[in-house]
Amino acid sequence: MYTKQKIRSQSDQNTPLNSNHGQLFLSLFNKQSTKYTHITSNNNYYSRHWYTNGTWNTLKRKFSSILHFVYYIDSKRWRYLPILGIIFVIFLIINGIPSKENVQQQTGLVYYADKRIYMPVKYLGINPNITSELPQGITIYHVSKEFDFATEGYPGKIVTGLVKAQAANTSLNVNIIIPYYSFLKKKYQATKYVQLGIKIRDADGQWKYARFLTSKFELKTSSNGNINVFMIGSTKNLPPFNQAFKINVADKLYTPKNKFSLEWRDLYFCKAAAEFITYRNTMIDTPLFSKRDSRGVDVVHIHGTTNAMVIEFLKNTQKNFKGKDPSIVYTLHNYYDDHLHSYDLKDVDKFMDVKSMDQFGYENSQYIRDNRLFVSSLAVDKSQMVTFMSEETAREMVEGPLDFDFKELVLPNIINKASIGRWIGISYGFDVTEPNPFKNRILEESNAIFPGNLYTLDPSDIYDNAVNISSKDLIVVSKLNAKKYLIQEGLLSEEDLERPLVLFEGKFEVTGFQFFVEAASTLATLNAKFVIMGQRNNYPSLKLKKMIENYSDHLIIIYEPEAREQWDVHLYAAADIQYVPDLSEDFGLVAAEGLLFGTPVVSSDIYIGDLSEILINKTIETTNYYNSYLFELDEEFIDSSVIGLKSALTDAVYDWRKMSMNLVERELFVRGLIKDALKLDWRRIGGPIEQYKKVYKMAILQITDTLEIDELWH
Repeated sequence: MYTKQKIRSQSDQNTPLNSNHGQLFLSLFNKQSTKYTHITSNNNYYSRHWYTNGTWNTLKRKFSSILHFVYYIDSKRWRYLPILGIIFVIFLIINGIPSKENVQQQTGLVYYADKRIYMPVKYLGINPNITSELPQGITIYHVSKEFDFATEGYPGKIVTGLVKAQAANTSLNVNIIIPYYSFLKKKYQATKYVQLGIKIRDADGQWKYARFLTSKFELKTSSNGNINVFMIGSTKNLPPFNQAFKINVADKLYTPKNKFSLEWRDLYFCKAAAEFITYRNTMIDTPLFSKRDSRGVDVVHIHGTTNAMVIEFLKNTQKNFKGKDPSIVYTLHNYYDDHLHSYDLKDVDKFMDVKSMDQFGYENSQYIRDNRLFVSSLAVDKSQMVTFMSEETAREMVEGPLDFDFKELVLPNIINKASIGRWIGISYGFDVTEPNPFKNRILEESNAIFPGNLYTLDPSDIYDNAVNISSKDLIVVSKLNAKKYLIQEGLLSEEDLERPLVLFEGKFEVTGFQFFVEAASTLATLNAKFVIMGQRNNYPSLKLKKMIENYSDHLIIIYEPEAREQWDVHLYAAADIQYVPDLSEDFGLVAAEGLLFGTPVVSSDIYIGDLSEILINKTIETTNYYNSYLFELDEEFIDSSVIGLKSALTDAVYDWRKMSMNLVERELFVRGLIKDALKLDWRRIGGPIEQYKKVYKMAILQITDTLEIDELWH
C-alpha cells in the first residue's frame, strides 16, 4: 500500500499549535517523499539544497492553492483570472522571496550542509517470548490532555477507547490524569481528593508555591469497568495560572489565551501531574484487612508530546523518594508534528527546579536547538518503551521507505530505541461500545435502535422479513426510522426519504475547501443530501454561507457544539454514505464509525495505513464484496483528484439507488459493513489491549531487571 502513500503538507495538519512551535510548520521544507531520504547533519540543521528547493516549492504550492480557490469558488470561474495575477504579484511584494536569514529568524533554524546518513534498522516489534500475563491489580496511570468529554480530536478518541477497553480487564487498575477543565464540572460529579503544590517562578524569577487541588471521579464504563479519573485543577493563589484550565467547551482545548500561553499550560500541567504521580506512589492506600499491599504506581503511560515533560519532572520529584520508580511508556501519535513540539528555555526555566539552567542545558544539549527544548526526542530517550499508533508506519519509519519533514529531530532517537526492541507499533482499536447503534437510549426512543441479531439472524429470515417493511429485525428499517425522525424534527425534508444521505464528520479545514464545493456540486447533481458536521475552528463563515446559498436544497452544515450533540447519533444512524475526504489522523476512526453504523466509506486511498486489511475498495475485481469507494488524491494535481472524487461519489450514490430496490441485498450489505467495523475492536484477540499488556511488562522488567520473573510476578 505504501506506493500510494504521500507525505502530507505540514500546513494541512489539524492539531492546533501555539505560535512558537507552530513556526516550524513553514512549508519551505515540504519535500517530495523519496525512498530512503535519510540525510541530515550532525547538528540537525538544514542544507542550502533543501532551502532552495523548499522556497521554489512553496511559491508553486501557494500559487496553486490560490488558483484552485479562485477556480472553484464560483461557477463563473474564469472571470477571476485577471485578478489572480494581481493577487500573486501582491503576494510576492508583501512576503518577498524568503532569504535564508529571515527564514532562520522565523524558525530558529540554521542551515548547514547535510552530512549524516541514517541507516535503516530492522524493526523488532514485541518480544515474542513475552506473555501478556500481568500481576493482579497492576496500576496504570495514563497522562493525557484529552479524555472522554474533554476530547477535541483524534488523540482524545484514541486515549478514551484504549483506557475504557483496558478497564474491562479486571487484572488492571486503570487510572487517567487530565486537566480539570471548567466545563467538566458540569459533566462529572467529582470529589476533592488531595491538595498539593509545585514551585513556579514569578515575573521576578523568584520561586512561588502554587497550590492546586486534584479531584477524583470514578467512571463506570459500559463493560462494567471502573476508571479512576484524576483531574488536576488550576492554582488559585498564583495568577495567571488560575486561568490554566478555564475552558468552556472541548473545541477550545488548544486555543491560546491572552497573557497565558499554551506552553505555560503544558508545563504547569506536566509538573503538577508529576507531583501527583509521586504522591500516589508514596501515599499508598491499603485497606485495613487487605491480604496484600497496594502497588503504588507501576506504569505511567504518557500520550503525545504536550505531556512529555512529565518524564523530566518525574525524575526530579522521585529524587527524594526511596521507593521504586514507575516504568514509563511514551506514545507518539503521529510522525508529522509530534516531534516538532518544543519550549523556549525561558519558559522551561520558569518551572524546572534545578540549580542552574546552564547545567540543565548542558545535560540535555542534544534536545536543545536555538534555545528551544524539543521534548519528543527527550521523551523517546528517557522512556522505558516507546509506542506508535500504527504498526505498519512504525516499521516503515525505521526500515524505510517512509520519509518525513524534520525527521532529524527525533529519528536518531527512534532508531536507537528500535535497535534494542523498545520501539513498538501498536495499531489502534475502535471503541465499538460508544457510540453504539445497538445500545443507545436516544436511538431507542426514536425506534431507530439497531436489532441485536447481527450474528444470530438466519439469512433466509431476512428474505421473509423483507416483505414486512416495519419489521424490527432489519437494520435498514432502523436506519430508515432514524431518517424519518430527522424529518419529523425538521432537520431533513420529506424529499430526503428518496435521497441518499451523505455525511461528513470532522474538522473544517481551508485546505479542503475545493473538495467540499466539488462534493456539494456533485451530490446536488445526483440529487443526494449532503450533511457537513464538525468543528468549524477558523474556517471562514462567509465561505460556508456561500456554499449553503448555492446548494440550499441539498446541503446542511452543522458546527455549533449543541447542534452537533443533538443530531450526531441520528445522523450516523440515518447516513447512507460516509464521506471522508481529508488525510487527517482522524481518518481511521471516522471510517470505522461509518462502517459500524452500516455506511460505506468514500475517501482517498492515501491514508489507509493499518485499515488496508479492512477497507475493501470497489473495483472490477471486488464486485462481490466491498465496503468503500477509494479515489487517488494528489495534492499537487487537484484536478485529477476531483475527477476521482466525483467518480467515487457517483458510484456510491448509484449503488445505493440500486440496493434500495432490493431490501434483501441492502440488508446483507449493511450487515457486512458492521461486521467489518467490529474487527477493529480494541479487545480483539491478539489486538491492542494484549499488545499493550506485553509492552507494560517489557517496561517493568527494565526497571526490575535484576529480579527473576517469578519473583516479580508473585
